[in-house]
Amino acid sequence: MELIIICFYFFYFSLEVFVFCLVFYILCASCDTDGEGGLGGLALRLIRKWIGGWLLRGRGGDGGHEGGKRK
Repeated sequence: MELIIICFYFFYFSLEVFVFCLVFYILCASCDTDGEGGLGGLALRLIRKWIGGWLLRGRGGDGGHEGGKRK
């Protein structure tokens, strides 16, 4: 559980943590029976959130530091 908390805390600050979460999800996916539950589901939701935020910042969807809103 501590591992998940650490992963969540540093999620937006490190690409290495993103890769770690991806590997962690792949390793835990076989333990998950309903697709989105358990530790694998949590890791998957974190990965989706990170990718969504990255895409929005890159394309200017949320007015982030890198993108900004397009006119």
